[in-house]
Amino acid sequence: DLRSLGQRLEAALPHEQAAAERLPLPTPGRLNGNPQGMTIHLLKSTATVIVDGYNVTKGTWPDRSLEQQRELLIAATEQLAARFGTHLIIVFDGADIAGAHRENRSLIRVMYSPNGITADDVIREEVRRLPLSRPVVVITDDQAIQRDVRSEGANIVSSAHFSQVLYS
Repeated sequence: DLRSLGQRLEAALPHEQAAAERLPLPTPGRLNGNPQGMTIHLLKSTATVIVDGYNVTKGTWPDRSLEQQRELLIAATEQLAARFGTHLIIVFDGADIAGAHRENRSLIRVMYSPNGITADDVIREEVRRLPLSRPVVVITDDQAIQRDVRSEGANIVSSAHFSQVLYS
């Protein structure tokens, strides 16, 4: 029967596999309703954590200058990286900051967006650039960034929950 022969041939031929994709990190059910515990769980994971710099700082230290906010976040994040062993990247808008391009520190990486590009777009590109096998957590309250990076398989942590863990 030709139809069954065609079906057998079809089954035997290699098929194009679906494009690989990053999967969000699974989170234990016991942490539901415990945002601080969930944040710590994700920070202790093998994920690369990308922090939306000013999104965190403006809510955490609104009365400080942008320079002070950057310095405070960098210092606190370095302590967090030392405490949890987290691979952290902080991204700031940087076109207006003289000499700001990228800082490699011993425990974290600090990036500044180039002229004409927002930190939001740098965050999106960093998520896309990382290997699909590497889990990613993005710290932001920006709804557009959350939507875009979630579609790339990233976990999301709010800026407020991240700030609470910085000082816990």
